[in-house]
Amino acid sequence: NNDIRFPFSLGSDNHTAVHPRIMSAIAAVNIGCAPSYGTDPVTAKAVQIFKRHFGDHIDVHFCFNGTAANILALAPLFKPHHSLLASEHAHINVDECSAPERHLGLKIIPIRNTNGKLTTELLEPHLVRRGDQHFAQVRGVSITQPTELGTLYSLEEMAAISSFCKKHGLWFHVDGARFANAAERLGVSFEKLTEGVDALSFGGTKNGLLFGEAVLFLSDAARRAAVDFPYVRKQLMQL
Repeated sequence: NNDIRFPFSLGSDNHTAVHPRIMSAIAAVNIGCAPSYGTDPVTAKAVQIFKRHFGDHIDVHFCFNGTAANILALAPLFKPHHSLLASEHAHINVDECSAPERHLGLKIIPIRNTNGKLTTELLEPHLVRRGDQHFAQVRGVSITQPTELGTLYSLEEMAAISSFCKKHGLWFHVDGARFANAAERLGVSFEKLTEGVDALSFGGTKNGLLFGEAVLFLSDAARRAAVDFPYVRKQLMQL
């Protein structure tokens, strides 16, 4: 209806229209027949593109939205008695309606900070009562890149958190709803920016797509832990 007027909005990058090139690409492949549930040639090509940018060793899976991407990235790595350290501003802490807690049973521990970023100094005090059966066991760290406050983790800052996680046997997850923006601003490749990261939620919805996110398992340990991921995704209604 040409009579509808759409006001300009800076409320969220979700408010903008789908990028015309995306719509054209969808129309171009919307022909003929193909097997479903990710077994089609277009999905296979998308996986190869991800591997070209992140490395051949990674596992790539697709889902519908950002909340699901975060939950699915964490699901194979955490058990209900585990806890996850995250910024108090983190999307998974304040904007996902307790979905991680409901579906995974884990406990999110929000960490106070001034710029949306975590540091090893902020993380260290929360490594307490390890091995104590009365206390939720810290099992991982989640950061958002870029953060909810628009700040960026440098390569050095990410490397420090990665080293911290490896030292203490923690998973390192990155909420990358706008990950492409971070890589462009820092002037580095996706593969370089994810060195030392175990799992990444890679956003498409906030980068012009009609819908869709990717869940990437990057480290060998995370890939082994996520060997049953297809079943987890199906049970969480994202296939």
